[in-house]
Order: sequence, then C-alpha cells, then structure tokens
Amino acid sequence: MVRRLIRAFMAALFPCLPGRSADLESADNLAWLGRLIARMHIVGARSRFEHRATLTPALARTALDAVIGGLLLPEHLGSRAREYGSQLTSRIEKLWADAGSCARLRLHGDLHRGNLLWNEGPLLVDFDDAVNGPAVQDLWMLLPVDDESALEALLEGYETFRPFDRSELALIPALRAIRRLHFAGWLSQRYADPAFPRAFPYAAGARFWEEEVNDWRELCSRKLRPKLAQMWVCGPMADLRRSLAAASRAAVRFFELALHWSWRRPPPPRTDPLARVTPEQCAAP
Repeated sequence: MVRRLIRAFMAALFPCLPGRSADLESADNLAWLGRLIARMHIVGARSRFEHRATLTPALARTALDAVIGGLLLPEHLGSRAREYGSQLTSRIEKLWADAGSCARLRLHGDLHRGNLLWNEGPLLVDFDDAVNGPAVQDLWMLLPVDDESALEALLEGYETFRPFDRSELALIPALRAIRRLHFAGWLSQRYADPAFPRAFPYAAGARFWEEEVNDWRELCSRKLRPKLAQMWVCGPMADLRRSLAAASRAAVRFFELALHWSWRRPPPPRTDPLARVTPEQCAAP
C-alpha cells in the first residue's frame, strides 16, 4: 500500500519522535530554542528555495484576491472586505518599505508553538510552509506580544550562533497582518478539499467572515508600527542599549570575580616588621 502511494505521490517519511508541549516561560528554554533556530538559519542562508514562495507584501494582495474571488465570503461583505483589505495591504506595503531591505534566507515559515515539540530539547516539525524571507519570521510567532524579556532571551540564544539584524523587528506588525490575510485566503482557496470542511467548519458561516472583516478594519485603525519594546531593540537607541548591556555584564562579571578571589586568595604571610630593617639603619644614630 505504501509503495503504491509513493509511486502516485511525492512523499517524505520521518521516524516517529515523541515530544510534549514546550515550556516557553523559561528563559533557558527560549535561549535553547534560539540557538536551534540560528543553526537552522545558518543552513538556510546558504542558498534560496527555487520552487517556494518569497515572503513579501505581495502575498497579502494575493490572499485578499482569493478571499474576494472565492465562494466563502458572503455577498453582502464583498465591498467592505475589498475596502478594508486594500487599506490593510497598503499599510503593510508602507511598513515593509520603511523597514528597508533585509537579508532573505530559507525559513521554516510557520514556526509557532503548535509546530514545536520538546523532548530533551526542542524539535521543529511541519515544514510544509517553508519560504524565503527575513529571519524574524521564524521568531515572532513564538513570543507573547510585547514581552521584552522573552524576546531578549530568544535573541540571546540566537546570537550565540548567528548575528541577528534587529532592524527586522520592525517587520513584526506587517508579518502579523500578512499572516491574518494569508489564513483567510488559504481557507478560500482550499475549502473544496474534503478535509477542510471537517477541520474548519466555521469558515462556511457568515459570522466568521463578519468577524474577520471587522478585524481587518480594526487593524487598519491601529498604527502598524513596532511597540516601544521593539523600538528599544531596533530603533536609534539600539547601539546605546547594546553598549550599556555589554558594560553591565562586564561589571557584574568583574565583581563576581573580585568576590570569588577575595574569599579564595590566601592571606599574606605574617612577617616581623623589623625584619625589613637593614643593619645600616640599625647602626644609624
């Protein structure tokens, strides 16, 4: 049966690996995960996918066209979806342009907590959505919103193996909006697959699309820009922040060493002060 299936379709088989949900509340686990992602990106940066998409704002436009031209969107929502979707994609494009050019590499592309297992360390699964794109795409979905400490722990581990361009953090709001539009377009394009109505029964209802279009409007009303915590690590103060952090770590290390050796250093030998007096000094009047 398996042999006939492989002859008919391209297939990839992997050994079954046990695992559990990852505890990403731990800074040590986040750093460990960051190191693993960096090692994956070192390999990913060696070349580019030839037959995979590249993550750009164009994906948001394509997804919006799929929603508007699909059969799932109720007719009475068509004009609102077109209006708010166009506004949202325009904001995404502007933010992407403001962020400047970023290095592109091969990515996992869909690295959220559901695609992460833990078994004596992190295991990454489900590479179906692998794309070319900026490294930050494989980081932002793992973090709670505006949790600077979690971001720092993840990046500390990442930068152990590979430098990270912190200006890419400015792309996170745009990437979040692209993902929202892409999911809606994906449902619209794939709903004819018999597996989709079973997995996503709510997508056939008008209520889901009402809420989706309203969320687009809300995203349009927000300012799609990095939060204060992200500006602190990718804005004009980034160099100052890194210098202060390095100086702080150096100072802590210095005092740790000083305290350590103050306890371990043997006491100076006790000598008679008169032993230092020369005979000439003793003969002096």
